[in-house]
Amino acid sequence: MKTTLKRTALAAFFAVAATSATFAQESRVSFDAGANLVSSYILRGISMTGASVQPSMSLSASGFSVGALGSASVVGDHHELDLFVSYKIGGFSIAVVDYWWNGGGYNLDGTPKTYFGNRDGHWYEVCLNYTVSESFPLSFGVNTMFAGKEDRKLNDDGDLVQRYSTYITASYLFSVGDVDLSLGVAVTPWEGVYHVAGKTGFEVATVTLQASKKLKVTESYSLPIFMQVIAAPSQDNAHFVFGIKF
Repeated sequence: MKTTLKRTALAAFFAVAATSATFAQESRVSFDAGANLVSSYILRGISMTGASVQPSMSLSASGFSVGALGSASVVGDHHELDLFVSYKIGGFSIAVVDYWWNGGGYNLDGTPKTYFGNRDGHWYEVCLNYTVSESFPLSFGVNTMFAGKEDRKLNDDGDLVQRYSTYITASYLFSVGDVDLSLGVAVTPWEGVYHVAGKTGFEVATVTLQASKKLKVTESYSLPIFMQVIAAPSQDNAHFVFGIKF
């Protein structure tokens, strides 16, 4: 079953990539690439590693997008590669993501953790999002893991079962002067990866305030910067992150 899910996810990724390439002949195609430099890598309230470089790239056509995101720690050996396919129509979007967070370091048998050799390190998630409108930028999201060994737990019968770790979000964008702000809250409805040990059931996962602005460097160039204050009740933690966008 695991192998089938993994092959299906990768097949879907390359199928959409091929479809997007075909659309290039008859539809407007856009390509985006960039990178963030962050003081610490915090994923949904979970501390992943310290200062990191996080590149991204995507190809979009006719509402479809395929892309990749990564992260590499400035100090240490944390490596991440995530692949995604998505479709957007109006304010709705759906995406399937293959997360690989286990790069760097070694397995228990002493072998290095590699992308293809460490298949159990992949996590698979489906993401649904809805934004009301550009004039009223209130957004909602539901993100649920549907496969991946690390998202499993032992049930009362001693069997490994999927936890379907879920992260439900609501956020709103607004501005104060030349600063763009985003206020968001996220909950996790049942036990999963967003809980610190000893917590179960419904929890507030994160409350986040992000501030972004363009810092003028020269007359013709401004550097986008952002800061995030993140409270993570389900992790019994809090974070303050600074980032630069390139």
